[in-house]
Amino acid sequence: MLFLLRKIRRKLLAQNKVTSYLFYAIGEILLVVIGILIAVQIDRLNDQRKVMAEEEGYLKRLIAENKQDIGNFSRLIDDLNVAMQSIDTFCAALNAKSASDSLILYAVEEYMNYGSIVPLFSSSRSTFDDLSNTGNLKVISNVTLRDQIIHHYAEVLEVQKRMNINSDWALALDMAFINETYGMKYVPITAHLFPTKTKRQLADELRKNKLQYINNAAVGYWADTDALNLLNILKQKSNELIIQIENELNQH
Repeated sequence: MLFLLRKIRRKLLAQNKVTSYLFYAIGEILLVVIGILIAVQIDRLNDQRKVMAEEEGYLKRLIAENKQDIGNFSRLIDDLNVAMQSIDTFCAALNAKSASDSLILYAVEEYMNYGSIVPLFSSSRSTFDDLSNTGNLKVISNVTLRDQIIHHYAEVLEVQKRMNINSDWALALDMAFINETYGMKYVPITAHLFPTKTKRQLADELRKNKLQYINNAAVGYWADTDALNLLNILKQKSNELIIQIENELNQH
């Protein structure tokens, strides 16, 4: 192509056709400009495709991690329900005048195994942290969706902080109470370390101090209830965010 253009230019100059040469020169300049514009447009389209591919990658990772979060939240919710049920059963046994020694000891064992355990909150946020730390949040072109993602992870962080504060408070009181009342004697794995007592003696100790045991259990019950409510809300909002991200991907 360039060889042909040069040949035409030499021929026009040799024939002294100045006007024709000027038109040719203008045409050659226009061709060069058009070629540059096309190249720039191609580069721009390639950049847009790269950005779009990067955005889709991030959005798919956010969906995967929120689905993982929903699974974690569901397991925590199940654990909390078990814990609260064990507290209900334990307190009901202590309050029942006709409860047998065996029932009370079974209830305290279940409470020590499940009711006094504090579930650990966890969430998957590596993708969001990547977006935040690298400044790549701007890759998400839908500003409304971007703001929703930022707000969602801020809520997750607040829930985590609140649950940790409640758990630390409840756990500190529970450990102090168990230490004060020698509560580990009711845990099967450590019961043999304590002086041998009959079922009646162990059950009577619980009956005698039932208000203290119920009050201690109530602290855990309150913390579990608060965590349960927070996790159910967070689970619903995670589902809603997944739907919004999937809708955005379907529009690409």
